[in-house]
Amino acid sequence: MWRHPRKSRPFRRPVEAQTVRLRAESRARPDEEDPYAGPGSDSGRGGPLGHTGVQTRRDHFRADLARPGVGHDPAPNARRLPRLRTGPAAPRLHAAPAHWARGAPTRPRGDATCTWAGPGLGISWLAPWVEAEVTPAGAGSGLRLPPAPRRPTPPPAAAVAQSSAHKEMRKIPSNGNLKMTKVAYPLGLLVSLFIYVAYIKWHWASATQAFFSITEVATGARRGQQARTALGTAARGHEVFYGIMFDAGSTGTRVHVFQFTRQPRGTPTLTHETFKALKPGLSAYADDVEKSTPGIQELLDVAKQDIPFDFWKATPLVLKATAGLRLLPGEKAQKLLEKVKEVFKASPFLVGDDCVSIMNGTDEGVSAWITINFLTGSLETPGRSSVGMLDLGGGSTQITFLPRVEGTLHTSPPGHLTSLQMFNRTYKLYSYSYLGLGLMSARLAILGGVEGTPAADGKELVSPCLSPSFKGEWEHAEITYRISGQKAAVNLHELCASRVSEILRNQVHRVAEVKDVDFYAFSYYYDLAANVGLIDAEKGGSLTVGDFEIAAKYVCRTVETQPQSSPFLCMDLTYVSLLLREFGFPGNKVLKLTRKIDNVETSWALGAAFHYIDSLNSRKSRAS
Repeated sequence: MWRHPRKSRPFRRPVEAQTVRLRAESRARPDEEDPYAGPGSDSGRGGPLGHTGVQTRRDHFRADLARPGVGHDPAPNARRLPRLRTGPAAPRLHAAPAHWARGAPTRPRGDATCTWAGPGLGISWLAPWVEAEVTPAGAGSGLRLPPAPRRPTPPPAAAVAQSSAHKEMRKIPSNGNLKMTKVAYPLGLLVSLFIYVAYIKWHWASATQAFFSITEVATGARRGQQARTALGTAARGHEVFYGIMFDAGSTGTRVHVFQFTRQPRGTPTLTHETFKALKPGLSAYADDVEKSTPGIQELLDVAKQDIPFDFWKATPLVLKATAGLRLLPGEKAQKLLEKVKEVFKASPFLVGDDCVSIMNGTDEGVSAWITINFLTGSLETPGRSSVGMLDLGGGSTQITFLPRVEGTLHTSPPGHLTSLQMFNRTYKLYSYSYLGLGLMSARLAILGGVEGTPAADGKELVSPCLSPSFKGEWEHAEITYRISGQKAAVNLHELCASRVSEILRNQVHRVAEVKDVDFYAFSYYYDLAANVGLIDAEKGGSLTVGDFEIAAKYVCRTVETQPQSSPFLCMDLTYVSLLLREFGFPGNKVLKLTRKIDNVETSWALGAAFHYIDSLNSRKSRAS
């Protein structure tokens, strides 16, 4: 015996002679003849089939088996089985399912069935009474009929009736029901798919709405918490207030948002600062003031996000313009200020009539001095030594300090001294701003140009402070200049220093006391020192005035062999070193360079905000 790997039931290998089993249950009535029976056949009466009838079927089988491919696929053979029924008494032939051919125990009841059995050639003519063996076509002929079995006794009428009822109960659904099933299945699938998609969309919409609701609630809770914290702090005796200061410089516009706390009758303490800058400066929109609005609005949005809603109406909003607008014609500068004031008036913050203005040089220097001394703690401790301030901007430079020598107060030119009333104290300060001596304006003067005026007929500006081989273009205050270096055989630094000295001659007042006062320097002082490695670019540091001169000589000497990041580096370093000497600082004077103190920008903005808020409080006190 050989067992097929996929079959659990053993079966014999196919042989040429296949057994055809013919079992037929005749439905013919006793008085009808079997059209397939030959002479002498009593098949119509249930007896053995005559030789002629079997021979007729055998001929059909042989003709069908002789076709190509017969015996390899039971289903196609069954489909090609010819219909043998020619009369009402003939048995009905059906194609048997494949599991019958594999020898399944269940076989149909009633009608005769013809199947192809086994993987090889073979036919099973299933009838309950007859078995015959037929040889395939081409393998010889012959038919062996077994002896006829005894005819069974017909079942009683009751059993027939019960069997008929049982068949009625097991009726196969009609074709119409099958069609409805075929239509209903895809329709149900589509409906299910539609419901699923609708559920996913609803779920996604709900999740999205919930997310934004949570975000909004969290934001509102954060703002509310800030407001409650501030109000709670005020309830414990600490007053909390805010200030917004716009710094409209020549190279950019910056916003500073300050948060202060103050005990009753005490000095305010800075607890937080938010800073953001945009370029170019406000003066760049002098010819089209409408273009300045988006930048101002963007910086206002920064303030709205940082200040709790409950404090908006009590927070002063101020813009101070510096040298960039001071250098513009009066009419253009005024139009810009009016446009900014219009945007400020539409904001929810506290806006006064003096909310927008151009700072004079003295106010800028004083505000920077307030910032430095507030951050170092000098203003909080009466009697503590104050520090001086040096600021180098693009269009102007300032120097401010608190004199201790009476001679300084007596010998200072008019306009160099100013009084400051702040925190119930009065300060007599030496402060002056030199317009046109900022780093960018000084460059133009050294090149031989005029502020706000293009070169005549596009003339090229030549300077001994540039590399002899340099040629290029430089843009300043929206004007482009063609520049080049001067051909020279002598020392470049000496020629440059000579040119810078001409620009500074009789422009700066020298004060002897500055050598005894501690000074902080920032803005372009800081940037130039960090550029050549004199201080750490992030942390800042200290250096002497002579360090700027040494760096200038080195850069000017190596400008041809070691190209620098900027073609103006030799010029800028030479200018700064000579400017500090003109102020009266000796070469060994130590300066502290920093951008931030206690993580707060060392600009005039903090001092200006302090001064403005203090002025508001003074006016309120006088009014009450």
